Amino acid sequence: MLCLFAFGTQAKNNAAGPPSEDGPIVVDIGFLLSNINGINEEAETFDFEGVLSMHWHDDRLAFDPAKTGYDQLYYQGSYQFNEVFSGWWPQVYLANEAGRFDREAVMLRITPEGDIYYTEEIDAAAKSSLKLARYPFDQQQLTILFEVLGFDSQQVVLRPDDSTSGTWEGRYHQVRVPQWRTPQLSTSGVECESHYLDGKDKYLSALRVQVDIERNPWYTLRLVVLPVVIFVMLSWSVF
Repeated sequence: MLCLFAFGTQAKNNAAGPPSEDGPIVVDIGFLLSNINGINEEAETFDFEGVLSMHWHDDRLAFDPAKTGYDQLYYQGSYQFNEVFSGWWPQVYLANEAGRFDREAVMLRITPEGDIYYTEEIDAAAKSSLKLARYPFDQQQLTILFEVLGFDSQQVVLRPDDSTSGTWEGRYHQVRVPQWRTPQLSTSGVECESHYLDGKDKYLSALRVQVDIERNPWYTLRLVVLPVVIFVMLSWSVF
């Protein structure tokens, strides 16, 4: 199969916005969690890494392989995507970002039928409320919220894609967090109020990623509670 890595090849100019359809354009979106680097209980933030995937259809980018000479069109890396690709794409952002959002890698693939597959690897920090009343026997729900930027839910809808969502489970790598048990991930589509688009009654489509994680209490019990119990018992021995 022939592929073309688009360098110096311009796509059609789709500055007019999303493709025209009967109703909003549906974007399938998924998130694969590859790592949680740390949970800051005092600041109620957590650092994470993962792969964000999106898929949508745009007839304006369809092409004939017999005429072009290639079967797939690729835009790889920040330069090709930002400077060469000129088609429309749904820009999503981390709504509960906690000061850091780094795009590590990006790739966009277009098929002859006009199906577009977007993939980017991100490293970011997010804000999420923590409930510590039952510490160290607590269970937390860490939230990652991706919202579409600049278009309301009547124009663009994010639809969760279970096939590209989950936690990384490979032979050489699994999601492991010190002092915590293995996390479980789930996704859902939600609508959020828009405070910057025209019209107060408009809503934005968003992907809500929920990471359920349970603390391993033995770490705290072994390092804190057990020594305290021993010291108390030693004080009793004096009597």
